[in-house]
This record gives sequence, C-alpha cells and structure tokens, in this order.
Amino acid sequence: MLKDKTIGFIGGGNMAEALIRGLLAGGVPTADILVAEPVAERRASLADRYGIAVTEDNRSVAAASEVIILAVKPQTAPAVLAEIGAAVTPEKLLVSIMAGIRTDAIEAACPAGARLVRVMPNTPALVLEAASAIAPGACAT
Repeated sequence: MLKDKTIGFIGGGNMAEALIRGLLAGGVPTADILVAEPVAERRASLADRYGIAVTEDNRSVAAASEVIILAVKPQTAPAVLAEIGAAVTPEKLLVSIMAGIRTDAIEAACPAGARLVRVMPNTPALVLEAASAIAPGACAT
C-alpha cells in the first residue's frame, strides 16, 4: 500500500504534480512524498503548495524512497538514470512516466534485478481524471 511507503519523484513537472495531488487526496501523508526538481522556482512552488519536501538532489530522493517515480523529460533520462542508478535496488519499485523511453532502456541503466513499471498517464491526470496504461518490466511482480 502506498500509504506506508516513501514516494520519491525525480522531476517535479506538471504530470508529477498531478500525481502528487492525487496521492495526497488519496491519503498519502505529505511527509511520505519527496521531490527532486532542478528548477528553484518550481521547487518553491511545490513546497509551498503541498507542504512536501523538495530538493534538487536526485540521488538523495532516490536513496530515501521505496517507490521512485521517474518524471523527467526524455532527453534527460540517460543522465538522471546514471545519477540515481546506485540507489535503485531490487527492494525498491521504479515507476517511469517518461514518454518515449523504453522499459528495456531503463532496465539496462539500472542494477540487475531492478523492479520497474512503466506507466503512461494521459493529460486528464492534470485534473485527477486520468486513465493510464501500465506495463511491467522484467523483474516487476
């Protein structure tokens, strides 16, 4: 159950914000949500609006989270995956909402045994009314 897990977002853009709103509305405590976001103004906005912990440090969020949500632009994926790779252990669940980045590419950038689920939410998620396609990676259960 997500209410008992620390959920870390790598990227704090519009889709990440929609998911954060949904998690909070569903009862996940603010203390259980962490966000790594490179843009200072966006970090301040998310922290002020939702009362969640926001940093620019991808590694610390990945290390502290039991569920890691990859919510970055596809062009930044290789660098972000290289940065957080050591924190992605088989005990953690990695969830990708990155458009255009294949599951096998993400798994190749992670240590062996990484549990990955790729999720493609649609734009109505921005108003908490989404449908999502879900595809498990090789080690997801």
